[in-house]
Amino acid sequence: MSAETAAAYAVTPGNRPLLTAKLQVTDIRCRLTVRQRLFDRLDEATRGPLTVIRAPAGAGKSALVSLWIDAGHAPGKVVWISLDAGDDQPGVFWTYVLE
Repeated sequence: MSAETAAAYAVTPGNRPLLTAKLQVTDIRCRLTVRQRLFDRLDEATRGPLTVIRAPAGAGKSALVSLWIDAGHAPGKVVWISLDAGDDQPGVFWTYVLE
């Protein structure tokens, strides 16, 4: 069973189905400028066991990481979780993390 199929059957503690779109890397469909300095910072940050990227909405987090992954910089498996306001409950958050 694929990860997408498994997620389709998984539910949060509130018995709501998991949204597979939250677990997929954002598809960037326009041309963006590659910022090598930021790629270098991501390369350095991913040397540890966990990298969390946070910044205000619209700062370009998704675009940066999507480009970085597409450029082949990821040192291994990438886990992508997009969070919304309702995902701040421990059971919901950890269900997505485990999925």
